[in-house]
Amino acid sequence: MRFRLPIPLLFISIGFLCLPLKSAKPFTKVGKEFIADFLPQVRRVNLDILFQRAHLINIQKKLKTGQGLYVEELGFLAKIAQRYKLPTDTPSFQNFRRDVIHRIDAALNRVDIVPEKLVLAQAIVESGWGKSSAARRTHNYFGLTQRRSNGFVVTQSETTTYYLKSYPNLYAGIQDYMRTINTFPSYKKFRVLRANMRLKGQKPDAEILAHGLIRWSERRELYTEKLRMVIRHYLPKDIEVRLLREPQYSALN
Repeated sequence: MRFRLPIPLLFISIGFLCLPLKSAKPFTKVGKEFIADFLPQVRRVNLDILFQRAHLINIQKKLKTGQGLYVEELGFLAKIAQRYKLPTDTPSFQNFRRDVIHRIDAALNRVDIVPEKLVLAQAIVESGWGKSSAARRTHNYFGLTQRRSNGFVVTQSETTTYYLKSYPNLYAGIQDYMRTINTFPSYKKFRVLRANMRLKGQKPDAEILAHGLIRWSERRELYTEKLRMVIRHYLPKDIEVRLLREPQYSALN
Protein backbone atom coordinates (compact mmCIF):
# COMPACT_ATOMS: atom_id res chain seq x y z
CA MET A 1 0.00 0.00 0.00
CA ARG A 2 1.33 3.43 -0.90
CA PHE A 3 1.13 6.32 1.52
CA ARG A 4 1.32 10.03 0.91
CA LEU A 5 3.24 12.35 3.17
CA PRO A 6 2.09 13.52 5.61
CA ILE A 7 -0.11 10.62 6.78
CA PRO A 8 -2.02 10.81 10.06
CA LEU A 9 -1.06 8.57 12.92
CA LEU A 10 -4.25 6.52 12.64
CA PHE A 11 -3.10 3.65 14.79
CA ILE A 12 -2.95 5.98 17.80
CA SER A 13 -6.43 7.39 17.38
CA ILE A 14 -8.27 4.48 15.76
CA GLY A 15 -10.09 3.64 19.00
CA PHE A 16 -11.39 7.18 19.25
CA LEU A 17 -12.41 7.26 15.60
CA CYS A 18 -14.51 4.14 16.04
CA LEU A 19 -16.08 5.26 19.32
CA PRO A 20 -19.77 6.26 19.06
CA LEU A 21 -19.96 9.98 19.63
CA LYS A 22 -22.66 9.76 22.31
CA SER A 23 -20.51 7.50 24.50
CA ALA A 24 -17.62 9.96 24.74
CA LYS A 25 -17.24 12.48 27.58
CA PRO A 26 -15.80 15.67 26.05
CA PHE A 27 -15.69 17.71 29.24
CA THR A 28 -13.67 15.41 31.45
CA LYS A 29 -10.73 16.75 33.40
CA VAL A 30 -8.34 15.39 30.76
CA GLY A 31 -10.26 17.16 27.99
CA LYS A 32 -10.29 20.44 29.90
CA GLU A 33 -6.57 20.33 30.58
CA PHE A 34 -5.73 19.34 27.02
CA ILE A 35 -7.65 22.24 25.46
CA ALA A 36 -6.48 24.71 28.08
CA ASP A 37 -2.85 23.85 27.33
CA PHE A 38 -3.26 23.44 23.57
CA LEU A 39 -5.39 26.41 22.58
CA PRO A 40 -2.99 29.22 23.64
CA GLN A 41 -0.26 27.71 21.44
CA VAL A 42 -2.66 27.47 18.49
CA ARG A 43 -3.47 31.15 18.94
CA ARG A 44 0.20 32.03 19.15
CA VAL A 45 0.93 30.38 15.80
CA ASN A 46 -2.15 31.93 14.18
CA LEU A 47 -1.17 35.35 15.52
CA ASP A 48 2.27 35.03 13.94
CA ILE A 49 0.60 34.20 10.63
CA LEU A 50 -1.77 37.17 10.92
CA PHE A 51 1.20 39.50 11.48
CA GLN A 52 2.82 38.13 8.32
CA ARG A 53 -0.43 38.50 6.42
CA ALA A 54 -0.92 42.10 7.58
CA HIS A 55 2.63 42.96 6.52
CA LEU A 56 2.01 41.49 3.06
CA ILE A 57 -1.19 43.52 2.67
CA ASN A 58 0.59 46.73 3.71
CA ILE A 59 3.40 46.11 1.21
CA GLN A 60 0.86 45.44 -1.52
CA LYS A 61 -0.96 48.69 -0.70
CA LYS A 62 2.30 50.60 -1.02
CA LEU A 63 2.94 49.14 -4.46
CA LYS A 64 -0.59 49.87 -5.64
CA THR A 65 -0.23 53.52 -4.62
CA GLY A 66 3.08 53.92 -6.43
CA GLN A 67 5.37 53.82 -3.41
CA GLY A 68 8.72 52.09 -3.36
CA LEU A 69 9.82 49.33 -1.04
CA TYR A 70 12.57 49.26 1.57
CA VAL A 71 15.29 46.63 1.46
CA GLU A 72 13.82 45.08 4.62
CA GLU A 73 10.45 44.69 2.89
CA LEU A 74 12.04 42.97 -0.09
CA GLY A 75 13.84 40.65 2.31
CA PHE A 76 10.56 39.87 4.06
CA LEU A 77 8.94 38.96 0.72
CA ALA A 78 11.85 36.66 -0.08
CA LYS A 79 11.54 34.88 3.29
CA ILE A 80 7.79 34.44 2.83
CA ALA A 81 8.31 32.96 -0.64
CA GLN A 82 10.81 30.45 0.71
CA ARG A 83 8.79 29.55 3.80
CA TYR A 84 5.52 29.04 1.90
CA LYS A 85 7.04 27.33 -1.14
CA LEU A 86 6.33 30.12 -3.61
CA PRO A 87 8.45 31.23 -6.59
CA THR A 88 11.75 32.68 -5.38
CA ASP A 89 13.12 33.97 -8.69
CA THR A 90 13.58 37.73 -9.12
CA PRO A 91 10.58 39.53 -10.69
CA SER A 92 11.17 41.08 -14.09
CA PHE A 93 12.58 44.62 -14.00
CA GLN A 94 10.14 45.93 -16.63
CA ASN A 95 7.03 44.75 -14.76
CA PHE A 96 8.42 44.62 -11.25
CA ARG A 97 5.52 46.37 -9.50
CA ARG A 98 2.82 44.35 -11.27
CA ASP A 99 4.66 41.05 -10.76
CA VAL A 100 5.19 41.62 -7.05
CA ILE A 101 1.53 42.58 -6.55
CA HIS A 102 0.48 39.33 -8.23
CA ARG A 103 2.95 37.35 -6.16
CA ILE A 104 1.56 38.84 -2.97
CA ASP A 105 -1.94 37.82 -4.10
CA ALA A 106 -0.67 34.25 -4.43
CA ALA A 107 1.07 34.47 -1.06
CA LEU A 108 -2.08 35.64 0.71
CA ASN A 109 -3.79 32.39 -0.31
CA ARG A 110 -1.18 30.55 1.75
CA VAL A 111 -0.28 32.99 4.51
CA ASP A 112 -3.50 32.62 6.46
CA ILE A 113 -4.76 30.99 9.62
CA VAL A 114 -6.22 27.56 10.26
CA PRO A 115 -9.37 28.01 12.41
CA GLU A 116 -8.77 27.11 16.03
CA LYS A 117 -11.65 24.67 16.24
CA LEU A 118 -10.36 22.73 13.24
CA VAL A 119 -6.87 22.53 14.74
CA LEU A 120 -8.31 21.31 18.04
CA ALA A 121 -10.57 18.79 16.30
CA GLN A 122 -7.67 17.24 14.41
CA ALA A 123 -5.50 17.11 17.50
CA ILE A 124 -8.33 15.45 19.44
CA VAL A 125 -8.97 12.84 16.74
CA GLU A 126 -5.32 12.12 15.98
CA SER A 127 -4.07 11.93 19.58
CA GLY A 128 -7.19 10.85 21.49
CA TRP A 129 -7.51 14.07 23.52
CA GLY A 130 -3.74 14.21 23.88
CA LYS A 131 -3.54 10.80 25.58
CA SER A 132 -1.17 9.34 22.98
CA SER A 133 2.25 8.89 24.57
CA ALA A 134 3.93 9.19 21.16
CA ALA A 135 2.17 12.51 20.52
CA ARG A 136 3.23 13.86 23.91
CA ARG A 137 6.84 12.74 23.56
CA THR A 138 7.23 14.18 20.05
CA HIS A 139 4.93 17.23 20.42
CA ASN A 140 3.26 15.89 17.27
CA TYR A 141 -0.51 15.74 17.76
CA PHE A 142 -1.42 15.52 14.07
CA GLY A 143 0.35 12.37 12.89
CA LEU A 144 2.82 14.21 10.64
CA THR A 145 5.47 11.83 9.29
CA GLN A 146 8.81 11.81 7.52
CA ARG A 147 11.14 9.28 5.95
CA ARG A 148 14.13 10.32 8.05
CA SER A 149 14.65 8.04 11.04
CA ASN A 150 13.12 9.46 14.18
CA GLY A 151 12.45 6.57 16.51
CA PHE A 152 8.67 6.15 16.15
CA VAL A 153 7.76 3.94 13.18
CA VAL A 154 4.34 4.81 11.75
CA THR A 155 4.19 2.36 8.87
CA GLN A 156 6.52 0.24 6.78
CA SER A 157 6.58 -1.25 3.32
CA GLU A 158 9.21 -3.32 1.53
CA THR A 159 10.96 -0.17 0.34
CA THR A 160 9.98 2.66 2.68
CA THR A 161 9.61 3.34 6.38
CA TYR A 162 7.75 6.38 7.71
CA TYR A 163 8.58 7.87 11.08
CA LEU A 164 6.61 10.20 13.28
CA LYS A 165 8.06 13.72 13.16
CA SER A 166 9.45 15.09 16.41
CA TYR A 167 9.51 18.75 17.52
CA PRO A 168 11.28 20.60 20.35
CA ASN A 169 8.00 21.97 21.72
CA LEU A 170 4.25 22.16 21.08
CA TYR A 171 4.50 25.51 19.31
CA ALA A 172 6.91 24.07 16.72
CA GLY A 173 4.63 21.08 16.13
CA ILE A 174 1.57 23.26 15.53
CA GLN A 175 3.61 25.61 13.34
CA ASP A 176 4.71 22.75 11.06
CA TYR A 177 1.16 21.41 10.94
CA MET A 178 -0.16 24.77 9.69
CA ARG A 179 2.73 25.14 7.25
CA THR A 180 1.84 21.70 5.87
CA ILE A 181 -1.77 22.71 5.25
CA ASN A 182 -0.69 26.03 3.76
CA THR A 183 1.87 24.60 1.34
CA PHE A 184 1.26 20.95 0.41
CA PRO A 185 -0.50 20.32 -2.93
CA SER A 186 -2.78 17.79 -1.19
CA TYR A 187 -4.51 20.64 0.65
CA LYS A 188 -5.05 23.04 -2.21
CA LYS A 189 -8.81 22.54 -1.83
CA PHE A 190 -8.55 23.81 1.75
CA ARG A 191 -6.71 26.95 0.60
CA VAL A 192 -9.20 27.61 -2.21
CA LEU A 193 -12.16 27.31 0.18
CA ARG A 194 -10.49 29.68 2.63
CA ALA A 195 -9.56 32.21 -0.06
CA ASN A 196 -13.17 32.24 -1.30
CA MET A 197 -14.35 33.00 2.23
CA ARG A 198 -11.91 35.90 2.43
CA LEU A 199 -13.14 37.27 -0.90
CA LYS A 200 -16.69 37.25 0.48
CA GLY A 201 -15.58 39.05 3.62
CA GLN A 202 -16.16 35.95 5.77
CA LYS A 203 -14.00 34.50 8.52
CA PRO A 204 -12.52 31.06 7.79
CA ASP A 205 -15.13 28.53 8.94
CA ALA A 206 -13.82 25.40 10.65
CA GLU A 207 -16.63 23.04 9.61
CA ILE A 208 -16.54 24.05 5.95
CA LEU A 209 -12.76 23.96 5.79
CA ALA A 210 -12.73 20.43 7.21
CA HIS A 211 -13.82 19.31 3.73
CA GLY A 212 -10.50 20.62 2.42
CA LEU A 213 -8.60 18.05 4.49
CA ILE A 214 -10.11 15.06 2.71
CA ARG A 215 -6.66 13.84 1.68
CA TRP A 216 -5.27 13.94 5.21
CA SER A 217 -6.51 10.42 5.86
CA GLU A 218 -7.25 7.34 3.79
CA ARG A 219 -10.69 7.42 5.43
CA ARG A 220 -11.35 10.54 3.35
CA GLU A 221 -15.05 11.58 3.74
CA LEU A 222 -15.42 9.53 6.93
CA TYR A 223 -12.45 11.38 8.39
CA THR A 224 -13.65 14.88 7.47
CA GLU A 225 -17.13 14.10 8.79
CA LYS A 226 -15.55 12.94 12.05
CA LEU A 227 -13.77 16.30 12.29
CA ARG A 228 -17.04 18.15 11.67
CA MET A 229 -18.82 16.10 14.33
CA VAL A 230 -16.09 16.84 16.86
CA ILE A 231 -16.34 20.55 16.06
CA ARG A 232 -20.12 20.57 16.46
CA HIS A 233 -20.44 18.36 19.53
CA TYR A 234 -17.19 18.79 21.46
CA LEU A 235 -16.22 22.40 20.74
CA PRO A 236 -19.29 24.61 21.38
CA LYS A 237 -19.21 28.39 21.21
CA ASP A 238 -18.99 28.72 24.97
CA ILE A 239 -16.07 26.32 25.25
CA GLU A 240 -13.83 29.01 26.71
CA VAL A 241 -16.15 29.83 29.55
CA ARG A 242 -16.53 26.14 30.37
CA LEU A 243 -13.00 24.88 29.83
CA LEU A 244 -10.14 27.33 29.69
CA ARG A 245 -8.03 28.43 32.58
CA GLU A 246 -7.17 31.74 30.86
CA PRO A 247 -10.46 33.64 30.30
CA GLN A 248 -8.65 36.63 28.78
CA TYR A 249 -8.54 34.94 25.35
CA SER A 250 -11.16 35.97 22.80
CA ALA A 251 -13.90 33.66 21.52
CA LEU A 252 -13.05 30.75 19.26
CA ASN A 253 -13.12 31.33 15.52
